[in-house]
Amino acid sequence: MGVNEKRIAIAKVLFVQGETLKKISEEMDISINILKKLSSKENWRRERENFKQEIFVKLRNAYSEEHLKEKEKALSFLYREREKIMYSMNYKRSSPARRINIIMKIEKAVNELLGLLSPKKIYELELKEMELEKEKLKLLDNQV
Repeated sequence: MGVNEKRIAIAKVLFVQGETLKKISEEMDISINILKKLSSKENWRRERENFKQEIFVKLRNAYSEEHLKEKEKALSFLYREREKIMYSMNYKRSSPARRINIIMKIEKAVNELLGLLSPKKIYELELKEMELEKEKLKLLDNQV
Protein backbone atom coordinates (compact mmCIF):
# COMPACT_ATOMS: atom_id res chain seq x y z
CA MET A 1 0.00 0.00 0.00
CA GLY A 2 1.45 3.35 -1.03
CA VAL A 3 1.45 6.21 1.43
CA ASN A 4 0.29 9.54 0.07
CA GLU A 5 2.00 12.83 0.84
CA LYS A 6 -0.94 14.25 2.77
CA ARG A 7 -0.91 11.38 5.28
CA ILE A 8 2.87 11.69 5.64
CA ALA A 9 2.52 15.44 6.25
CA ILE A 10 -0.08 14.76 8.95
CA ALA A 11 2.17 12.12 10.50
CA LYS A 12 5.06 14.58 10.53
CA VAL A 13 2.96 17.26 12.24
CA LEU A 14 1.82 14.76 14.86
CA PHE A 15 5.41 13.70 15.52
CA VAL A 16 6.72 17.27 15.72
CA GLN A 17 3.96 18.06 18.21
CA GLY A 18 5.08 15.21 20.46
CA GLU A 19 3.40 12.00 19.34
CA THR A 20 5.43 8.80 19.13
CA LEU A 21 6.14 7.06 15.82
CA LYS A 22 4.51 3.88 17.12
CA LYS A 23 1.24 5.60 17.94
CA ILE A 24 1.26 7.52 14.65
CA SER A 25 1.86 4.28 12.82
CA GLU A 26 -1.12 2.65 14.54
CA GLU A 27 -3.48 5.59 14.14
CA MET A 28 -2.56 6.51 10.56
CA ASP A 29 -2.07 2.92 9.35
CA ILE A 30 1.42 3.71 8.07
CA SER A 31 4.27 1.26 8.46
CA ILE A 32 6.52 2.09 11.40
CA ASN A 33 9.52 1.40 9.15
CA ILE A 34 8.38 4.01 6.62
CA LEU A 35 7.91 6.54 9.43
CA LYS A 36 11.35 5.76 10.86
CA LYS A 37 13.01 6.20 7.48
CA LEU A 38 11.20 9.45 6.73
CA SER A 39 11.74 10.89 10.19
CA SER A 40 15.44 10.10 9.98
CA LYS A 41 15.83 11.34 6.41
CA GLU A 42 13.91 14.58 7.01
CA ASN A 43 15.22 15.07 10.58
CA TRP A 44 11.83 15.27 12.29
CA ARG A 45 13.48 15.08 15.70
CA ARG A 46 15.27 18.38 15.18
CA GLU A 47 12.01 19.94 14.05
CA ARG A 48 10.34 18.55 17.20
CA GLU A 49 13.03 20.13 19.39
CA ASN A 50 12.73 23.44 17.55
CA PHE A 51 8.95 23.35 17.96
CA LYS A 52 9.21 22.63 21.69
CA GLN A 53 11.78 25.40 22.11
CA GLU A 54 9.51 27.89 20.30
CA ILE A 55 6.58 26.93 22.53
CA PHE A 56 8.75 27.23 25.62
CA VAL A 57 9.96 30.70 24.61
CA LYS A 58 6.42 31.87 23.84
CA LEU A 59 5.13 30.58 27.17
CA ARG A 60 8.05 32.07 29.06
CA ASN A 61 7.59 35.45 27.39
CA ALA A 62 3.84 35.47 28.02
CA TYR A 63 4.37 34.48 31.64
CA SER A 64 7.17 37.02 32.05
CA GLU A 65 5.05 39.91 30.79
CA GLU A 66 2.16 39.02 33.10
CA HIS A 67 4.55 38.39 35.97
CA LEU A 68 6.22 41.78 35.49
CA LYS A 69 2.86 43.56 35.49
CA GLU A 70 1.94 41.84 38.76
CA LYS A 71 5.30 42.75 40.27
CA GLU A 72 4.83 46.37 39.27
CA LYS A 73 1.42 46.48 40.96
CA ALA A 74 2.79 44.86 44.11
CA LEU A 75 5.77 47.21 44.25
CA SER A 76 3.53 50.25 43.83
CA PHE A 77 1.37 49.03 46.69
CA LEU A 78 4.36 48.37 48.95
CA TYR A 79 5.91 51.75 48.24
CA ARG A 80 2.61 53.49 49.01
CA GLU A 81 2.33 51.60 52.28
CA ARG A 82 5.90 52.48 53.21
CA GLU A 83 5.19 56.14 52.53
CA LYS A 84 2.08 56.01 54.73
CA ILE A 85 4.09 54.53 57.58
CA MET A 86 6.88 57.06 57.17
CA TYR A 87 4.27 59.83 57.24
CA SER A 88 2.60 58.37 60.33
CA MET A 89 5.95 58.32 62.15
CA ASN A 90 5.70 62.09 62.36
CA TYR A 91 2.39 61.83 64.21
CA LYS A 92 3.24 58.93 66.54
CA ARG A 93 0.13 56.93 65.65
CA SER A 94 1.82 53.68 66.58
CA SER A 95 4.89 52.61 68.50
CA PRO A 96 8.28 53.14 66.82
CA ALA A 97 9.07 49.43 67.15
CA ARG A 98 5.88 48.49 65.32
CA ARG A 99 6.51 51.00 62.53
CA ILE A 100 10.11 49.81 62.08
CA ASN A 101 8.94 46.19 62.02
CA ILE A 102 6.38 46.97 59.32
CA ILE A 103 8.94 48.92 57.26
CA MET A 104 11.39 46.00 57.50
CA LYS A 105 8.69 43.60 56.29
CA ILE A 106 7.87 45.90 53.40
CA GLU A 107 11.56 46.15 52.45
CA LYS A 108 11.87 42.36 52.59
CA ALA A 109 8.82 42.00 50.32
CA VAL A 110 10.24 44.59 47.90
CA ASN A 111 13.57 42.73 47.77
CA GLU A 112 11.78 39.45 47.08
CA LEU A 113 9.70 41.02 44.33
CA LEU A 114 12.77 42.55 42.72
CA GLY A 115 14.55 39.23 42.88
CA LEU A 116 17.19 40.38 45.32
CA LEU A 117 17.89 36.99 46.80
CA SER A 118 20.43 35.77 49.26
CA PRO A 119 23.34 33.76 47.84
CA LYS A 120 21.97 30.64 49.56
CA LYS A 121 18.58 31.07 47.87
CA ILE A 122 20.22 31.63 44.47
CA TYR A 123 22.22 28.42 44.91
CA GLU A 124 19.08 26.47 45.84
CA LEU A 125 17.22 27.80 42.80
CA GLU A 126 20.10 26.91 40.48
CA LEU A 127 20.10 23.35 41.84
CA LYS A 128 16.35 23.06 41.24
CA GLU A 129 16.75 24.42 37.72
CA MET A 130 19.43 21.81 36.95
CA GLU A 131 17.19 19.04 38.31
CA LEU A 132 14.28 20.24 36.17
CA GLU A 133 16.50 20.31 33.08
CA LYS A 134 17.57 16.70 33.76
CA GLU A 135 13.91 15.65 34.15
CA LYS A 136 13.02 17.44 30.91
CA LEU A 137 15.75 15.57 29.05
CA LYS A 138 14.55 12.25 30.49
CA LEU A 139 10.98 12.99 29.36
CA LEU A 140 12.16 13.90 25.87
CA ASP A 141 14.16 10.67 25.63
CA ASN A 142 11.13 8.63 26.76
CA GLN A 143 8.86 10.19 24.13
CA VAL A 144 11.04 9.06 21.28
